[in-house]
Amino acid sequence: MPWAEWRAVRATCQTDEAGRRLNREALVRAGYRYAESVVQYDAPLTVDDMVGGVFSALSADQLPSASGRAAFTAEVRDALAGTIVRAHEVWVALMLAVTQVTLASPYADTTAGAHRSQGAS
Repeated sequence: MPWAEWRAVRATCQTDEAGRRLNREALVRAGYRYAESVVQYDAPLTVDDMVGGVFSALSADQLPSASGRAAFTAEVRDALAGTIVRAHEVWVALMLAVTQVTLASPYADTTAGAHRSQGAS
C-alpha cells in the first residue's frame, strides 16, 4: 500500500477560516484590537517542495523511514506525470493584534506637582 494512502490529515495549523476565527475571538477577548489582511502571489513549487511541506507538518515520530520518504517522493512525482515545477498560488492570512499603549510626552513637566507641594509647606 502506498505511504500516502494510510496517512490522513487530521489537524490544521489554524490558517483555515475556523482557526482564524478562534484566534480572532481569543485576541479580542484578551483586549487586543484585531485586523486581518491577505497577501496572495504565485510561486513555483517543485516536487521536493511539496514533499518537504508534507514531511515538515509531521512530528519526528510520524515520519516514514528514509526508504519510505523516497518512495513517497517517487509516488508524488509519478502522480504529477513527471511535472517538475507547478505554479502554486500562495495565500497568506496576516493576523494582527494591537494593544493600545499610552505614551507619556517627553515634554510633560513631571516636577510641577513636586514644586507646588514644596512651596505649600
